[in-house]
Order: sequence, then structure tokens, then C-alpha cells
Amino acid sequence: MKINQIHHRKKQRHMAKAIKRARIMALIAFSK
Repeated sequence: MKINQIHHRKKQRHMAKAIKRARIMALIAFSK
């Protein structure tokens, strides 16, 4: 169970990074 929690936390962090990157990409696309 503990291992699963840690894995889930890692997944959340990865998702947050992906969302941030997508937002930056969108900003760059809109600025062009």
C-alpha cells in the first residue's frame, strides 16, 4: 500500500510537469 502511495505521488508530479509544459507550449504557440 505504501509503495502504491509513493507511486501515485510520483505520477501526480509527472502529470503536473506535463500540464506545465503543455501550458508553456500553448503560450508560445499563441504568442507567435
